[in-house]
Amino acid sequence: MRLLETLFGNLFDRANIATFRLVAFAHYLLAALTSHNDKKDLDNYIQQLTDKLNAVEGEMDQIVLGISIQLSKTGTVDDVVDDFEAFMIDSYVDINYKTKSIPQAAEQFYPHGKNEFHHLDRSNTHAIMKTVSEHAKTYTALLGKDLTDQLTGFLTKYDAAREAQLKQMSIVTVDRGDKNTARPALELMLTEIVHEIARRHPGDVAACKGYMRWNLLYAPGSKRDTGEDEPTPPPVK
Repeated sequence: MRLLETLFGNLFDRANIATFRLVAFAHYLLAALTSHNDKKDLDNYIQQLTDKLNAVEGEMDQIVLGISIQLSKTGTVDDVVDDFEAFMIDSYVDINYKTKSIPQAAEQFYPHGKNEFHHLDRSNTHAIMKTVSEHAKTYTALLGKDLTDQLTGFLTKYDAAREAQLKQMSIVTVDRGDKNTARPALELMLTEIVHEIARRHPGDVAACKGYMRWNLLYAPGSKRDTGEDEPTPPPVK
């Protein structure tokens, strides 16, 4: 069954083939097709591969650009936490003064004193920001709008920065799924070209290998990296 999938299925629909590696493989194949196109009989394949390759690269550029813009607007999680720590330390006297009519109010912002904010436990920062935000809303009549907005704003900034960070991480580790809708078309185009090359050179492995560099698809040292130009075929069941 696996042999049939290898022969007739999508040759490039593999979870461990990152999109940037697929793009490198496609560029090598495109260059090889161009160099073997003396008779201009490969023009159609070259044009289709070029179009689908451009679509994937354009989609990748948009994703990276979008994340970069979002990061530039939100800052990093560490930046937000650093600003929060500094603000809470600097505002200690102001918050105590403005909430002096309700003694327990200031204690709710600083249950362990302001020294707690010199070295916040980063694993608990979100919970602390949420608590500060809730207390700020409770005592907004005493704190005033500007200070309340500043105290509640850190939680929003933290969430935005964390979301951007997670998206950035997903771009690095995941190149498939909803984030790259143009990839399947490129995979099928590459599969079609591989079969066309095999049709033009039946039984001539050396000639077919001259068009492709299979080792571009896998990271060095991975299970599929055999040190050869093509991956080891799967066992037949």
